[in-house]
Amino acid sequence: MVSASVRQDPPSNRLYRNRGPEEPAYFDDVTEEAGIDTPKSRWGFSARFADMNRNGLMDLLVVNDFRNSEYFENHGDGTFSEIASRTGTSTGASEMGSTVADYNNNGWLDWFVTAIHSTTGNRLYRNEMHRGWEGVYYTDQTDAGVRDGYWGWGTSFIDYDNNGLRDLVMVNGYFLDAYNDRPMTFWRNDGPATGFSFTEIGPEVGLTDRGQGRGLIVADFFNNGQLDILVINHGAPPVLYRNEGGPNSWLRIETVGEQSNRMGIGAFITVQPDLDDDHILVHDVNLGANFLSHNETIAHFGLGLRDEPIDYVRIEWPSGIQQEFYDVEPNQLLTIHEMEGILESHPRVAAAAEGE
Repeated sequence: MVSASVRQDPPSNRLYRNRGPEEPAYFDDVTEEAGIDTPKSRWGFSARFADMNRNGLMDLLVVNDFRNSEYFENHGDGTFSEIASRTGTSTGASEMGSTVADYNNNGWLDWFVTAIHSTTGNRLYRNEMHRGWEGVYYTDQTDAGVRDGYWGWGTSFIDYDNNGLRDLVMVNGYFLDAYNDRPMTFWRNDGPATGFSFTEIGPEVGLTDRGQGRGLIVADFFNNGQLDILVINHGAPPVLYRNEGGPNSWLRIETVGEQSNRMGIGAFITVQPDLDDDHILVHDVNLGANFLSHNETIAHFGLGLRDEPIDYVRIEWPSGIQQEFYDVEPNQLLTIHEMEGILESHPRVAAAAEGE
């Protein structure tokens, strides 16, 4: 018998490297040699590979309970360095869920982390790497309105009204009286006029689940161009919220790898509706989990009130292949197969680049 008062250290997170097509379905444990076996890794809750600095290498973001998050920079030689303190992404504590997307439409992926309300709250890290600031990678934007989500778990960015701005949704709950009756949280992205601040509007849009929320899935379950939300509750049935839609247009892109992996995981998609302005939308195709769940792999882009074709779409595949498309019709699911070779830039793209 082991006394209930005895608490053993849990095992660490593990990194398994796929041996590839020559030995399919076989993996090697490379945790120690990769450099991700740290004291904090005993309390990992969510993990996500993402190319945060756009250098073609997938970095590793790990969310930890009882600790702050970890940011592992990929060196491209099979090793990683933990640089959360240096990047400005270590300001939180007791964290659970994680989601990555470009919420301010500048082409760089940002990071949102859910946490326990009674400590420091959630964290929103805005990616600043494009600025080239010495020693600064991210700025903490939590006070843009997303700090308080109570006892947070699963979360996701979502453009619920297809206006081209990614909003935030998260579920919460824990077996303590103070947190039992809190509904899930939904924040609307109020856009550049407010400095990309957020407003909580869960009850207004009908997201009222008060269960013990844990997982969260965002997907177009009804194939109508509107993103729906599935809430996974602990000890209770899941709840599916259907998006009733609106007048705004959209584009959905399914990637099919030929030289890269079959689902195109790791592909980076850029959509520029109008080449005459600098408004861009990006999406990294991923299978990253937030907490016990992950979204669909199809890339979804809200376009606002737009009926005319989209000027420019670019896909950068993990293989290094790039494909470009022009005058793409909105309101469709576009399936794109990875093709060999790099396509030359369209004249309008080249002209826009020269004018920068």
